Amino acid sequence: MKIESNWIWASHRPLVLAVIDVYRPSFVLELGIGDFSTPLFQNKEFDYLGVESDPEWIERISEKYLYAEIIRHDIGRIKRGTLYDELTPGEIAAAAEYYQNISIPDDFSKLLFSDQDASTRVISINVLRDKFGMILYHDCEPAVISTYRLDLINRTGFNRYYLKTPLAWTGFMIRASEDLGFEALNTAIIPHIDQFTAEYGISGLELIPDSGNTR
Repeated sequence: MKIESNWIWASHRPLVLAVIDVYRPSFVLELGIGDFSTPLFQNKEFDYLGVESDPEWIERISEKYLYAEIIRHDIGRIKRGTLYDELTPGEIAAAAEYYQNISIPDDFSKLLFSDQDASTRVISINVLRDKFGMILYHDCEPAVISTYRLDLINRTGFNRYYLKTPLAWTGFMIRASEDLGFEALNTAIIPHIDQFTAEYGISGLELIPDSGNTR
C-alpha cells in the first residue's frame, strides 16, 4: 500500500484539541480519517465513528488504531480532486441521503469533524447540522472557500471561529446558545498552538472569531 501522509495536513490539530478541552463532546463523527486526525479522537471519554471513502486509508488506519470504528462511504466515480460544482444532481442527492442515514446517537454534546473528499464536505455539514451542536471543518482559508463551495454552508443559529494558519485553515461552528465565547476557546487553544509551533516550526497561528457571531 502506498499512501502519502504529510504533516502539513495536521494544521487543524490545535483547534480540534481546544474544542475537545472546552466542550467535552460525548460523541464524535469523523468524516475523512487520517494519520493526523483520527489519533486525536482515540482513547478519549467519548464515543467515536469514522467514515472514509478510500479502502486503502481504512486499512491503514484500522491497522494502526485497532479501537477506531470505521465504515466505508462508497462515493462511486467521485475522486479527492472532484469539486462540488462538478457533481451531478444525482450524486449530490446520494451523498445527502448517505449522511442523513448515518446512525447518530441522541447524546447532547456531539462533534462533527469534516475533512473528507472536498466535494462532499458542504453536503455533509448542511445535512448533519441539525444533529450536531459543534462542527469542525478543515481547508477553509479564504482562497478556497468558493472553490470548495463552503460559501453554501448554512450557519443559521451557529457562531463560527477560524484557526488562521500559514497552512490550511480550520473552521469551527457551534450553536450560538452553547457558545462559551472567544476567550474560553482562545485560552484553551494557546498551549496547543505553542506545541504545534515548537514541533513543526510553523508560526503565525491565530484563533479569530467570525464577524457575524452573536451571543
